[in-house]
Amino acid sequence: MKNNIDPLWLIPVAIVCITIGYFSTQYQYFDFDYTINLLDLLSLLATIFIGVSIAKKIQNSIESSRVEKTLIIDAILELKQKLKLIAEKVDNRFFSFADMLKDLRDFSILLAELEQYQQICHGDNIGQEFQTKYIEIKRIITSTSPVYNQITLTSTQRSNAKIKIKELSLLLVEKLVSTNRK
Repeated sequence: MKNNIDPLWLIPVAIVCITIGYFSTQYQYFDFDYTINLLDLLSLLATIFIGVSIAKKIQNSIESSRVEKTLIIDAILELKQKLKLIAEKVDNRFFSFADMLKDLRDFSILLAELEQYQQICHGDNIGQEFQTKYIEIKRIITSTSPVYNQITLTSTQRSNAKIKIKELSLLLVEKLVSTNRK
């Protein structure tokens, strides 16, 4: 989102500023002391230094946190896309065994990456729930023996797989929201 400034609102602001400047030069209400107190100058410089240091420290902290959040959120979104692809194949009931194994393996790799990112960034684990749900999905889908490298799921297997996929998807959304709130 770009911040476009409409120049029309600057005209009344400029007019008000010019008017205030004109009247303030016409009437002098203040006497200015043109000498500099060394103690006041040092105090001013110290205040500026402290203010800039605090601002830089806060900015670095915010930037670091944002990078960590982006890394974890991107990994979660990748997992959601791969889970959606698996769900679409389950919806078809009839799919290639090799393709499904590849998708499940890719999902497992992405889940391990998310675990590593979480460990690096926050020092904690994503939880055993993700791995448990993944294993349940894999067990349901691969429990049928392939015929000519094709799997046909029964309606029970299909509904169970869809339920577990939905549960895992909700876990991913919860993780996404909790990461974004940190």
